[in-house]
Amino acid sequence: MPLVKEKRRPSLFSLVIAGFALGIACGVFFGEHVAFLKVAGDVYIGLLQMTVLPYVVVSLVLQLGRLSYEQVGRIALKAILVLLVLWGVGLVSILHLPMAFPDWPAASFFSVALIQPPTEVDFVGLYVPSNFFYSLANAVVPGVVLFSLGLGAALISVRQKAAVLDVLSGVADAIMRLTHWIVGLAPIGVFALTASAAGTIRVEELARFQVFLWSMMAMGSFLMFWAWPMAATMFTPVRYRELFYHTRSALVTAFATGSLLVVIPMLAERLKRLLEAHESTPRDAEVTVDLLVPTVYNLPNTSMLITVGFGLFAAWFSGTELSAWEYPTLASVGTFTAFGGTNISVPFLLDFYQLPADLFELFLVTDAITGRFWTALAALFIAVVCVLVVFSTEGRLKVGIGKAVAYVASSIALAVLVGAAVGFVLPRVISFEYEQYDALVNMQIAEVSEYGAEYNGPALPLGQADVTRPRLEVVRERGSLRVGYLRDRLPFAFRNNEGALVGMDIQLAHALGRDLGVKLEFAQVERETLADSLSSGQIDIVMSGLAMSPRLAESVDLTRSYMDLTMALIVEDHRRHDFADMTAVFESADLRIAVPDTPYFVAHMRDMFPEAELLTVEGPRGFFREQLDNVDALVYSAEGGSAWTLVYPDYSVVIPRPATTRVPLAYQLPKGQSALRDYVDLWLELKLKDGSFDRYYERWILGKGADDREPRWSVIRDVLHWVS
Repeated sequence: MPLVKEKRRPSLFSLVIAGFALGIACGVFFGEHVAFLKVAGDVYIGLLQMTVLPYVVVSLVLQLGRLSYEQVGRIALKAILVLLVLWGVGLVSILHLPMAFPDWPAASFFSVALIQPPTEVDFVGLYVPSNFFYSLANAVVPGVVLFSLGLGAALISVRQKAAVLDVLSGVADAIMRLTHWIVGLAPIGVFALTASAAGTIRVEELARFQVFLWSMMAMGSFLMFWAWPMAATMFTPVRYRELFYHTRSALVTAFATGSLLVVIPMLAERLKRLLEAHESTPRDAEVTVDLLVPTVYNLPNTSMLITVGFGLFAAWFSGTELSAWEYPTLASVGTFTAFGGTNISVPFLLDFYQLPADLFELFLVTDAITGRFWTALAALFIAVVCVLVVFSTEGRLKVGIGKAVAYVASSIALAVLVGAAVGFVLPRVISFEYEQYDALVNMQIAEVSEYGAEYNGPALPLGQADVTRPRLEVVRERGSLRVGYLRDRLPFAFRNNEGALVGMDIQLAHALGRDLGVKLEFAQVERETLADSLSSGQIDIVMSGLAMSPRLAESVDLTRSYMDLTMALIVEDHRRHDFADMTAVFESADLRIAVPDTPYFVAHMRDMFPEAELLTVEGPRGFFREQLDNVDALVYSAEGGSAWTLVYPDYSVVIPRPATTRVPLAYQLPKGQSALRDYVDLWLELKLKDGSFDRYYERWILGKGADDREPRWSVIRDVLHWVS
């Protein structure tokens, strides 16, 4: 009877790679038409996160409960010291990552995160859970870990703990089985995430994300082939080549499977053989390895480095790089949240620093590429910890001040060299073009008035009879509304790249003309002659993002306030941290601050900055173009200033804390025209209530209208022309 060859099932690794490749192909082919697959990707992300915290609790309690206090006392102190040293080396290396980030311009539209109060770090609440179930429900990972460690330590002295351990062991096995089932869905999840990302991400975003991919791989390689193995070879009898020879099968398996858990038994056995070759006490070495390998597996290893590294990258990607003073907090929070793995720690850190949550999806796509390398690095980390702790407990650790200094100094020097080298190479091999300026100047009016609009400049003044009549009657009889605007009032009124007049207030003018049933006549006006143009009838209303002020109210009528702006400072990028704290700004000597030429706000700024020298300027363009000598900042609104930083990306918007000044906007009308004012006030009330204003705000202030650019290139649209 002939032998039938059994078909070999494809491995999960090959299926994930196939899903990744198909996702890219699907995204390139269909483009933005597969954006809906993001929902399936979100489901997969949720399933991955579902089992993490339960496993952390059960696993930590189970591993500690199996030990004795003697075992813990003999190993814990030395293991903790070794872990701290290796973690420190890894974190210091990763914190050099910004050296690899190219100096590419980055700017963004206004974000409400700018005016939200900064996140206060409650370290007591973060690390000490007064309510464990709250920490569990809200994914406060440090609190969950501390409770689990405490419960596991208490379980050591419980006499009848065998039954508890059996139950916990069964629960842990069940959680792992559920996890394996979810991991089995990885090809589908990776396909959905990759397809939606490949179909929607633009070329400039992809170029920026490669920076994270290659810089993290470079730093990971530095840790893999220098920093961590050299810690073992410099302070123990183990040779560099010997370490990799004995652990090679575990490292390769970890890389191939992408699972650290499956190589734990193999790694423990290979380490025992390595230690036996160096005449370690068999029994002691065996106990130490059996205790350390599964315990260190449950501790942050490479996940904290990935979390911290991605936090640094996300801040750079968003144009809000973290200062060196924020690195200790980043390292601390990143390390403790890493107990829950990257699926928990990365979203937590993005939320902690108020960075775009959508970056987590891009992180998952990148992790599908680099995850296996970091899994192998995690296996090497466990091996190095075990080698150092075993030789330390046997008193055979070769530690000297000179050798320790040489190790630390050489590691830091090489980390700096790697970061600088990658930073030199990346801009030369990755093409990048700044497109935020184009996104702004390509914006169009979304809902144009069907009655039409003209741009004739200032009209002739009204006759004496019409000037004294109610202006609303004149507008209706004439069939047109004359709208005045000031030039360069980003993002309220400005010319796009086609010369068309656009902006939030221009959008609202089209809505006002449509509701009045009249056509629009736009005319540019000067601030100095604004009141005269209104009273003479050359214009009927000014819609140009002007703030209320007592001086303005003396010469014109103001509508109700339709929007509040936030007073901010526009400063050079490299100085934004100098102005983040209002107290520090007050204490700064010899400050020169430019202020728009409005008497009320000049006086207000003089009260806020009594020691500063104030210079009045006509507007932001003069400030940027003339590069006024030794001027430290320009006072402007955060909403308008954010739009200007798209044009001049070397500048940033800063709102000094804790003081926040709000400035109301209003439209300007002819003095004494109560009927027109009442009409516009009622109209504004309706627009604020019916959702129109929110829609325009999202489009012009938050920049969502910048997505009106042509759809991303795709085969189905640009090659086959099956869709328009």
